[in-house]
Amino acid sequence: MSETEHDNKPLAAADSLGELSPPTSPEAPGEVATQSDTPPEAKPVQPPPVISAPPAKASGGKGLLWFFVLLLIVAVGGLGWLVWQQQTQLLGLQTGQDSTGSREAAVLARLQALEGLRESLEAQLQDQARTFEARVAQQGERLGTLQQDMLNVRLQRNTEVATPASVLLAEARGLLRLGRERVLAYQDIDTALGLYLAADEVLMVINDPGIQLIRQTLQRETDTLRGVRKPDIAGIHVQLGRLKVAVETLPLGDDESNTLAGFRSAGNAAAEEGGWINSLKAGLSRYFVISRQAEPVRPRISEEGVALLRLDISLQLEQARLALVQGDTRLYQQTIDATAASIRSWAESAAAAPLLTSLEGLRSAPLLPDLPPLGAALNALRTLNGEASTFEEQP
Repeated sequence: MSETEHDNKPLAAADSLGELSPPTSPEAPGEVATQSDTPPEAKPVQPPPVISAPPAKASGGKGLLWFFVLLLIVAVGGLGWLVWQQQTQLLGLQTGQDSTGSREAAVLARLQALEGLRESLEAQLQDQARTFEARVAQQGERLGTLQQDMLNVRLQRNTEVATPASVLLAEARGLLRLGRERVLAYQDIDTALGLYLAADEVLMVINDPGIQLIRQTLQRETDTLRGVRKPDIAGIHVQLGRLKVAVETLPLGDDESNTLAGFRSAGNAAAEEGGWINSLKAGLSRYFVISRQAEPVRPRISEEGVALLRLDISLQLEQARLALVQGDTRLYQQTIDATAASIRSWAESAAAAPLLTSLEGLRSAPLLPDLPPLGAALNALRTLNGEASTFEEQP
């Protein structure tokens, strides 16, 4: 129902009431109204004013304004709700970050505590390990002492002489050590063999299975020493002396008289062959000497120079003999090479060939024996006596 219809209803009701009740005129006070027989004159009735409704255009603009206001309120509310949601999420993230930081701090503290606990446990384990090692070492020493005592008792019981077994073992060790040193330091095979045989005689009086095994090892080393091929130092020394004597008669340098005589004999031979060319050559050979040298030309030296050359070569051979006696292989070979070079430089090839061959053989001759590996018997004795085996088999 529109507003216009609602406003027109009271007006229509008022019109109906006016038609039912006649109009009254005012009377003076104190007068009694009387009915007249003549009807009064009818007055014209004017219709009530009609209230017009507001234009529909104004009502539509107001509703649209309310609609925009409501839309603005909804938009502001939605924006506020979004801002509230963002703040809530940000607050949640900050809270989660704070909790994560606290957890990390707790984890780091736990790790530090565990690291300290690990270090303390490692220190305790190291202390316990050192204590255990010390105890093991003590037990090992006690066990070694006990085993050594038992060994001494057993050896003493099996010894055929009154001398204690420990003294006999010490003597045998000393002999073997000396023999090994003689071989390694001086290449003295004969002395080392005598010392090894003496050690075997000392061990012979101990009738013990362990000693018998050591004697077997010692016997193998003794057989090895017997089979060593020793160099003939004396023979090499004698050969060097013979070479020294041979140098005294070795022709050195160019002998001028021999050279001229050779040329004259060659000229006479050419003349005897006949022919005018040969006769011309024989005649010219008295004044001109034409020769062809297959070897390098050596300078002509005097008799004093030849004597000095012989003395120098003799001294070189004597130095080689001294190096041979001292066992200096390097100096011996160097001296032999120098002697051979001097003979090649100043002696004739035909005369120097035997000497050079002898020098080459002497240089390649072995000066040191082929030493066998030694030390097994000595190591066995040291092990039997409870000592550390410091000597290894060495050539």
